[in-house]
Amino acid sequence: MAPNLTLKTATGEKAKIQGKLDASIECGSRKFQHRVYVADITDSCILGLDFLQKFKFTVDLEKNEIRIGSNRNISLFSGSTQHRKRISDGKNVLSRQLCFEGCEPCSNAEK
Repeated sequence: MAPNLTLKTATGEKAKIQGKLDASIECGSRKFQHRVYVADITDSCILGLDFLQKFKFTVDLEKNEIRIGSNRNISLFSGSTQHRKRISDGKNVLSRQLCFEGCEPCSNAEK
């Protein structure tokens, strides 16, 4: 089970972390291994600065997209598929939707 961690939201509210898992996040033809924390929040997922910096993403807020290098643009806020994943304390949680087009969160999550 995740320790007593809380997530501070953009509005200043706190959301309890329900669990964590090591995930393979697939974006187009690329896969990224990263630790994912699960919380009951309104958004389907949030890509943190740690993920964006680790994998050298460029964020373009004017175009609402992120880039991997100079050749792959990924639109933000466009997914709609639902996924159910098992987190570290054994609970199954529903990921409300994909975080961006072409991304399959937790495709090879540890159980």
